[in-house]
Amino acid sequence: DEWVNVNYTRGALYFLMQPFNHTGLRVSYAASDTVGLKFLVVNGNFDFADVRDFNEVPAFGGQVTLAPSDNVSLALGYATQAENGNRDWGHFVDVIATIGLDENVELVLNADLRFNPQLPGDTVDNLYFGASAAVSIAVSDQVALGARVEYLYGGSGNGAYSAMGAESLVTVTPTVRYTPVENIILTLEPRLDWANEDIFATRDGVADTNVSVNILAGLTARIGN
Repeated sequence: DEWVNVNYTRGALYFLMQPFNHTGLRVSYAASDTVGLKFLVVNGNFDFADVRDFNEVPAFGGQVTLAPSDNVSLALGYATQAENGNRDWGHFVDVIATIGLDENVELVLNADLRFNPQLPGDTVDNLYFGASAAVSIAVSDQVALGARVEYLYGGSGNGAYSAMGAESLVTVTPTVRYTPVENIILTLEPRLDWANEDIFATRDGVADTNVSVNILAGLTARIGN
């Protein structure tokens, strides 16, 4: 269902900071027409795309969603997991705001904050954050435009990207979608990733540049939905 997102590809904030690999129990409850609640008890690992779990204690999380109007929705999430041999706790906060500026323009804001306690060999606590701003514009029934800008900061050795030697990462992703016939969507999406250190490899396989430029052409067939 990529067409319901602003962009064709997922952003760096999604892959590098948000915990989307875990297994466990999730409970959702609609408190009212405008308030929703979610609770999680999952395997004790909320670290990026790493599916390994070294903790005996499960991770716990929750989210509150608010829809004060038809054009505005807010979501605040929190998760915590055992760290450092179950002696400390790490914390993750996620905020999402979706704002309909008019019937054809939508703004999506997302911010994440991670705090992990000091591990053996660390000199400082691991604090890192990221933010994303995206806008989608329905030009016509056939043409839609989107754009996303992200900034991630991890400090030395604190983020998945900074483990390769970079402290910050910026991405810029414009998207053009064209629907020539019903249920067929053509997408053109260039993307620029910039880091403050050389973490991207060229054809020789050596990480010797701090800029990555990609152009994606996609075709999506909507079948049965």
